[in-house]
Amino acid sequence: RSAAARRPVHVALQGSRVWSRFIALKAGSDVGGLYFTKTHEWFQDEGSGVGRIGISSVAQRALGEVVFCRLPQEGERFGQMETIATLEAVKTVGEVKSPVYGQVIEVNPRLESEPALVSYAPLTEGWLLRLAFNGKIPRYLQRRHTVPREKIEGILADTAALQSFLLEQLPERRSDDGNVDTNRQETITLSGLRTFERGMVHVAAEAIGLSTASHGSGAGRRLIVSRSPRKEPNQVEEETECMDD
Repeated sequence: RSAAARRPVHVALQGSRVWSRFIALKAGSDVGGLYFTKTHEWFQDEGSGVGRIGISSVAQRALGEVVFCRLPQEGERFGQMETIATLEAVKTVGEVKSPVYGQVIEVNPRLESEPALVSYAPLTEGWLLRLAFNGKIPRYLQRRHTVPREKIEGILADTAALQSFLLEQLPERRSDDGNVDTNRQETITLSGLRTFERGMVHVAAEAIGLSTASHGSGAGRRLIVSRSPRKEPNQVEEETECMDD
């Protein structure tokens, strides 16, 4: 059969001493949440300099049913956005890019006999590989951080725990921190929330100075929580003077 090369969709796959449910949220290896690339791969920071890579649901739908996964060998090194795996579907072939620079330490052993896992569970059991990296999330990924509902469902009804989680994900940036662009709006995306749950997040976020906006429709509707760029005192003074003029 002929295979048409197709660019993959990038996806990628995370607090304070409050409330036992919030602490439980942090337990285990899933400490980084999902970070999605523009090409629809996801990257999950597992901690200790280890990350996991897979494809998004959007990429999966574009590919169709995956019948073969061409994965790298353990020990191979890849640069950021270099092709790290190839997925063959019934009518298409998709290249998967590495969201970070790193070295492969494990591939998903189930995919050799069950490649369709990528089609039916792309964000969970259908993960592709794990790799060692320097532990620093690239800035471009930080702007595309998505947290699925199952990661926070235990704290949705607990306003204090939910606010603590949001503040940890969107900390106030200091202007004297040379590693952070304080002029850029910081955001995280919450996916899979029900209508009333989006309302609870909106109320909790607004109370601590964060803003929210909904995007999409139906099951794909997402809630964007953001912190606006921090205004320095001189900026506030300049704005005040302009208003007086």
